[in-house]
Amino acid sequence: MSHLLHQYQGFFATQDLWAHAPEMAPAALLLPPTAGVPIPAAQLHQWQQTLSPKLRIGRQVEHFLQYYLAQSPQITSLHHSLQIITEEKETLGEFDFLYFEKVQQQWYLLE
Repeated sequence: MSHLLHQYQGFFATQDLWAHAPEMAPAALLLPPTAGVPIPAAQLHQWQQTLSPKLRIGRQVEHFLQYYLAQSPQITSLHHSLQIITEEKETLGEFDFLYFEKVQQQWYLLE
């Protein structure tokens, strides 16, 4: 089993942040504990080609989460690493994930 596949499976084996308060979770992020999202061989191959083995685990998890969110039929617009830049070309910060969830009809910011 590849190192990335093992980490991806570990991502889904981790307890949800909302395990004790599911009513606070955006609907698009709720999955049964063992559901996971299968990873096609092509996606795994792409990650193996593009993600450096030295990449921080947090950045790897961002790639896993981006893939997971992109598979959700409840999300209609997904933005990752969205930089906030002023008119003077100063970077104020970055949103990890900004997405629109169509069941609740609202935007979510996920950091």
